[in-house]
Amino acid sequence: MIIKTFSIILLLIFTAVPACSENLDYWMEKGKNLVKEMKFEEALTCWNKVLEIDSKHRDAWDCKGLTLYHLKKYKEAIECFDKVIEIDPAFSYGWCDKGQALKALGKYKEAIKCFDKALSLNSSDKFSKQFREESLKFLNK
Repeated sequence: MIIKTFSIILLLIFTAVPACSENLDYWMEKGKNLVKEMKFEEALTCWNKVLEIDSKHRDAWDCKGLTLYHLKKYKEAIECFDKVIEIDPAFSYGWCDKGQALKALGKYKEAIKCFDKALSLNSSDKFSKQFREESLKFLNK
């Protein structure tokens, strides 16, 4: 009787809670912690794992893009931000993040368009305002 009860409990545990490899929250949290530790390459593996499970996970694409940005892989970051925008065009931070990557590449006019779009979606976004002003300064040099 005890073994049968234990077997049922184990069965319930393993069917109710997805394995870590399939748990999006686990991989997202692990990736965020690795970014905090400045372990960007390792964080990329977490974002990729989330995207293997859910290829339309907006936040994973955004985190992957930001991680690539920190690695100075701006073109790859832009590809991620394009996916973010494709999944959720009203996500202002996706536009702001793409603008930052474009700015890093010296593409100030394109960056300003992204910051403008971000501000049209969220007029109180202080980062988009600041980055837009910086881009304008670089453009007018």
